[in-house]
Amino acid sequence: MRSVLVSLLVISCGKDAASPPAASDPAQIAVTRRAVKKLAFETYAEWSAVHVDKACPTSLADLGDAAATTDPWGKPFEIFCGPTLPAGVRGFGVVSVGPDGKAGTADDIRSWD
Repeated sequence: MRSVLVSLLVISCGKDAASPPAASDPAQIAVTRRAVKKLAFETYAEWSAVHVDKACPTSLADLGDAAATTDPWGKPFEIFCGPTLPAGVRGFGVVSVGPDGKAGTADDIRSWD
């Protein structure tokens, strides 16, 4: 009976129930690229204009209610500011660990790229 139910589920969904969702969906990657750039170059700029007494926010939540804090894969965006900025990056940086969910890998999506 269970195999019949699983088969019906597979047929109704149109995909193999055992396979995970597409990890590197181009649409999710494009959305994430836009999001990290917006956070780094627009949202941070607006925040810094209001908070002239502060060099860096302590979290993305500090940037305001509209600021996204997680990527499409459910992982929190990483922020870099001040002394935590990678060499050659200025102002504020935002990184998504990308589809694999691991920091420092080739699929990371960085605002400065």
